Amino acid sequence: MPLRFLIYVTKEYQMLIRNQTLYASTLVELPTPHFVVFYNGEEEREAESVLKLSHSFCQKADEPELELIVKVLNINLDKKQRILETCCLLKEYMLLVDKIRKYAAEYKDINRAAEQAVTECIEENILADFLRKNRTEAIEVCIFEYDEKREKELIRKAEYAEGKKEGLKEGQKQGEERVFGIYRLYRDKYTENQIAEQMKIDVDEVRNILEKFKE
Repeated sequence: MPLRFLIYVTKEYQMLIRNQTLYASTLVELPTPHFVVFYNGEEEREAESVLKLSHSFCQKADEPELELIVKVLNINLDKKQRILETCCLLKEYMLLVDKIRKYAAEYKDINRAAEQAVTECIEENILADFLRKNRTEAIEVCIFEYDEKREKELIRKAEYAEGKKEGLKEGQKQGEERVFGIYRLYRDKYTENQIAEQMKIDVDEVRNILEKFKE
């Protein structure tokens, strides 16, 4: 996230100063940026957190020479963010989201959940004018966003499972290579200690593997 902001703000600054020179002695003044992200996902997160560009640096430094700080505000209703009390539209949007989640869990049908949530919001004067005028589009967007999040979650799970499977395969392959390496050295009359030193493993592990060959 901070990296995306860095790329974005750099482009914005380039546009702002496109008619100015960077080589004059005069100071080029820039607007002061603030980076804020609203989080409304279902995964549990603290009410407020900070992301830093320096978290991505390969070499850590106590005082990095380049930094960009992003404040992340969890605007889910249970976090009771103050901004929801000062921004009526944002609060009403989260009320709509909360209703969709509630009915999606109850009905197991996102289409029905979105329909019910939008109808209820109109009745309760939550984003009522907007939802009356754009009911069909609003429902379609709600369904799309829900399906997109679900699809991403399924992809993450599939990638994790595949990665785990590949890890097991790689571990099995490395294990086989280690066993055959130990056996070759043993066949060449190396002692257990010499094999352990050569393979950079514990002598007890060498002994256990050789015992299996002797069985």
